[in-house]
Amino acid sequence: MIALGFIKRVDVQTGKFYVNRELWDGFELDQKEGLVKTMSGYREAEHDLPQVKIYDSRSGTELASFSVFSGVTIR
Repeated sequence: MIALGFIKRVDVQTGKFYVNRELWDGFELDQKEGLVKTMSGYREAEHDLPQVKIYDSRSGTELASFSVFSGVTIR
């Protein structure tokens, strides 16, 4: 996803992923949920923590999040 230009920056320590908003907006809801779960799985594998937040790389607007208690939230 980084090589394709979708993910612009990642802070695996804090669980923050900054993505290309134009590409994000092109996905359907179920695809967005799948992407958030994939990012969560990556972070869990790296740091044993599944919580993530997805942000627009330009504006910093939160686009989505995942936590064990609330699951996937798309904004």
